[in-house]
Amino acid sequence: MKRIVLTILALALTLAFAAAAADPVLVSSRYTAYLGESSYLFLQDREANTLKRLPSPIADLVGLDENNLYCMTEQGALYAVKLDGSASQLISPAASAEQIASAEGKAPYTLDENGNLLVTGLDGKPSAVYSMIRAACADGMNLYYITAEADGSFLLRHTALPVQTVTTEPAADKLPATVRVNAPLSLHTDGSVLALVDQDHAVMLIDLEQSTAADAVTLTVPAVSEQTTDAVYHGGRLYRFIHAREHSYQLEQITDVSMQSARPLTALAAPTAVPTIVPAATKVPTVQPRQTPAATKRPTATPKPASKATATPSDRKDGYIYFGDRGSNVRKMQNRLFELGYPVGKVDGAYGNDTQNGVYLFQDAMGWSERKYMTSGMLNTLYSSKAPAYDNCRPLKKGDRGLSVKLLQVALKDLGFDPGKLDGIYGKKTVTAVAAFQQLCGIPVQPNKVIGEEATRELLERLYSIDAPTAKPN
Repeated sequence: MKRIVLTILALALTLAFAAAAADPVLVSSRYTAYLGESSYLFLQDREANTLKRLPSPIADLVGLDENNLYCMTEQGALYAVKLDGSASQLISPAASAEQIASAEGKAPYTLDENGNLLVTGLDGKPSAVYSMIRAACADGMNLYYITAEADGSFLLRHTALPVQTVTTEPAADKLPATVRVNAPLSLHTDGSVLALVDQDHAVMLIDLEQSTAADAVTLTVPAVSEQTTDAVYHGGRLYRFIHAREHSYQLEQITDVSMQSARPLTALAAPTAVPTIVPAATKVPTVQPRQTPAATKRPTATPKPASKATATPSDRKDGYIYFGDRGSNVRKMQNRLFELGYPVGKVDGAYGNDTQNGVYLFQDAMGWSERKYMTSGMLNTLYSSKAPAYDNCRPLKKGDRGLSVKLLQVALKDLGFDPGKLDGIYGKKTVTAVAAFQQLCGIPVQPNKVIGEEATRELLERLYSIDAPTAKPN
């Protein structure tokens, strides 16, 4: 998978999937959404066989419906992202519990901290409750769950979820009825592979793409630290995560892992008793959202020294806000930029390097020269209804300057197209690099235009996509 180094492209999204609890992966019968490299959002449409990367740093997944993936930032802002990756919409800058619950939609199951697993029917009512459950996940068709047995062992089981489509023949089981596993910290699936993180922080991968249970295979990937709490396997890569706090995952490591070395999965010789099931007609205990085990505290990295002008309060008589200022006016500016999708880092009332990036991109969008301050007039525009939302695919042309151009140059260089100095100036070498990329992609030149002198929306969407082509060697 090609990596495009875009350090600050995008909406600062932090997704929180609460349908069955926060997750770094969310799967429906058609779509898979997961946290990938650079903590960007990856959306796979299995029916159309497409995989898209949204250059949006995220930390949790919240819920799926027929059209949208729902997302929440570390600051509590709730977003809806279209499943085709074409757009996102801010629902609330500070999501309430009711708004999050609404975004979750109809969950196929919930698992509470007492180990009660509630399975929901098509009518939204409880269909069964299993007890003594330690972890669970679903792929849109099946529910996978791990039970704690009386003898201290743990068993992986599965059952079909209620679905709208009725098939004439039942699907063949791809897993044995029960499989002995280690004590789990988490269980996730991308629809093709189950990833179980055990209490020793090793990852057990189980292939779900075999034709029958007799063909099932498993692979154990050793632990890399005592901080790993969750893992997702997708497209030949293993993503390890640290669940730092509620509604927030940190991507710990990505490694290429081949399932070709997997060994056969051995089922238990004798059948075991199924978990206690409460019939749907019986009164069901109240099920609260699952609480994920607390992760080992991650060592705090030494922050990169940032150039700091002053620590001057932002309450200036001229109404300007300068780099280095602090205070309520800075926080107000950060909040507004954040609402519009501009990456500003942490909304903390401190005008530092991250906030400056958001300011530059807003100034670019307005056609203004980049400045390390915001004038009172700029701020009035920012707070007005005329302020443009952040658009990382806003067309650029020869002669443009600014951070948006620099991001274009970084992406071109990462793909092997030489844009010259990464100076944020759309000059001759950048024109040549854009032209080479445009020719390789077969993107037509607009009438009366010179190839390479304009980076159109179509070109930029292709450039920032997960499958953007690399330059062919000379």
